[in-house]
Amino acid sequence: MSKNREKNRKQVIIVTQVFYPDTQATSQLLSALATALASEPPETIEQKLAVKVLASYPSQARGQASSSHREEQWGQVLIKRGGFKIDSKKSLFHRALAYFSYLLWLFFILLFKVQKHEQVLVVTNPPFAPLVVYFAHRLRSLTRSTFSYFVLLHDIYPDGLLALGKIKTEYWWVRLWKGINRKALGSAQKVITLGRDMSMHCQRVYQLAPNDLQVITNWSPVDFDQAPKYSAEQSDLWKLLPSQAQHPQTLLVQYSGNMGLWHNIEGIVETASYLTESPIHFLMIGDGRRKQSAQDYAQSLGLNNMTWLPFQDLDKLTDSLQCTHLSLVSQRPEVLGIMVPSKYYGILASGRAVIAQAPALSEIALSIEEHQCGIVLSDPNPQKLAEQLRELCADRERVDQMGVQAYHAYQKSYSFSQAVGLFRALFHKT
Repeated sequence: MSKNREKNRKQVIIVTQVFYPDTQATSQLLSALATALASEPPETIEQKLAVKVLASYPSQARGQASSSHREEQWGQVLIKRGGFKIDSKKSLFHRALAYFSYLLWLFFILLFKVQKHEQVLVVTNPPFAPLVVYFAHRLRSLTRSTFSYFVLLHDIYPDGLLALGKIKTEYWWVRLWKGINRKALGSAQKVITLGRDMSMHCQRVYQLAPNDLQVITNWSPVDFDQAPKYSAEQSDLWKLLPSQAQHPQTLLVQYSGNMGLWHNIEGIVETASYLTESPIHFLMIGDGRRKQSAQDYAQSLGLNNMTWLPFQDLDKLTDSLQCTHLSLVSQRPEVLGIMVPSKYYGILASGRAVIAQAPALSEIALSIEEHQCGIVLSDPNPQKLAEQLRELCADRERVDQMGVQAYHAYQKSYSFSQAVGLFRALFHKT
């Protein structure tokens, strides 16, 4: 690359609290995106992007936070870290301390260190990050030295907490939060949503115009075009399952991902309780605030048709995503338009059928209906899910066919390269 081209590269800053080497879904997705944006673009695009990431210290794996450097070069991506080096998973107090120390550091960097020509992509992780970016943007506009920014909505707060009844609209600070959200989203160059339902929510609740929004769906953190493909029985994870799960007649059903507020994990446990006499085994992979209560519930029911595992490292995702015959996606109806389960796209890429407990107008439900790659149950009733699983267990050919459709859907509409191209186009238009 010539020195002139190197000098004229567009500068992009990604703001996300979690990043490599953390193993959460957000970290995996944005780590892949940053790497792709910083790599050489196709010949049709003249400029390469210089990518910098403003993240906190990793905490998912013990010991990583203390060994991480404040600044490091990861391939072609420059990572700058701030906030306290603490284990945010230790308690709610530690999590709050990690959040606010990171946000204070971020505000300082945005206010004094970011150049006018740099473009900022801020992710709603943590939820207040777009607000911090907005305040820094507004303060710098007083001196006509402000930067432009994009907001990538993974989850919408406080909307999700309101929908689940965790907080009330009558609280003054909730009204203030939503009011600042409206200004922060309205001042962005573009608000990127993960689905059509989320765009409709932003139009309805935050009065954004359609041309203020762009849908860029998530993608699989694993490139299955390059990765080996095999059946569930050929995976390494299969060998670790109990003997009843490895029986040839058993339908292995996997839930992999976050087990948080948006997901009905206890409902999956109840479903499993109705299937103790059926050749169906549940593989539950991930973590989150609802996991422990769900495990306790399963234990109280004496279930032996469920296996629980932690999040899998990125280098094991190829194996874990294929260690199933059928994958579950759960989205509580109250959070329609507020979140889109990112796990869906990894399932499609791995060529596995999907059964989704999701609202009929959700992005996931619309996608499944369009591509005929699974089944949508808009009623979250655990008994109905159990009945559907019994039917699919008796019709494995149908399960396999939906898996084929899933892979084709991913290649046609949701591939990583398509998402990267859309992000590149956004940055080059500005």
